[in-house]
Amino acid sequence: MYNINYDDYIFSTDEFLKDRLLYDILWYARHNAEILKSDCKSFVVCRSNDYFPAIIWVDDNITRKDFDTLAYCLKQIFRGKVPYFMVKESFGERVKGIFKPLEVEKQTGLVSYVMEMPPVKITPPKGEVLRNTSEADKNTLIEFIKGFQTDCFGGPENDEVVSAMAEKRLNSPDSYIYEVSGIPAGMAYCSKKSEGYCRIQMIYTSPEFRNKGVGFRMTVKVCERIFANGYKPNLYADASNPISNRLYIHAGFREVGRLSEIKMNGIQ
Repeated sequence: MYNINYDDYIFSTDEFLKDRLLYDILWYARHNAEILKSDCKSFVVCRSNDYFPAIIWVDDNITRKDFDTLAYCLKQIFRGKVPYFMVKESFGERVKGIFKPLEVEKQTGLVSYVMEMPPVKITPPKGEVLRNTSEADKNTLIEFIKGFQTDCFGGPENDEVVSAMAEKRLNSPDSYIYEVSGIPAGMAYCSKKSEGYCRIQMIYTSPEFRNKGVGFRMTVKVCERIFANGYKPNLYADASNPISNRLYIHAGFREVGRLSEIKMNGIQ
């Protein structure tokens, strides 16, 4: 087990690159990680801070001996802390077992998607348009960010944090508002770009415009922009939300794999 740098050889191996899109969140987090450890062949553990889950990449063919090394690594990282981590779904049970007799307090699933080919072009109804955000959209973005966080996490962050997020997006070329007859109906924000991919971090449709095809048309139009800029779109979706997952598949995304976010119920 070693402390590694963000450009360690393991990130260029066939084993890791096979999971590159599933671990898109690790691909970026490694650059500013508080903790970045690996055996340099079969696992990587990346933690940004105590408030965000540690991201654990595991090679599908990891040996028992190397998994024992991973277990030791995780016990050291979470000593005196609540084990809180994200790992590919197929390894969720094995990693949870490392922390027995603690039990699971919370477990959620994320589906990773990518769109390999440009979506089929659509012509939205008259009055629907995708545009970039501007200074005049701050209050709308604050409302939409709070709505997104409530849908995903059960409630918004404090007003100061949400306001700062909105401020950051106001003049970004990767921040969008979707309008219906001049009324803001949804937003989308693309946060990460590299290696030919662009991750859509937030996509949100206001409740009064749901179940009308607005979210689908907004998603397609955002993806058209991403392809026009030379990238392929990818994103994560809540595995427990069948509506959003159907929307992404209908738009042309394909599933790459699944991650489990797990928080245990006590101190290691």
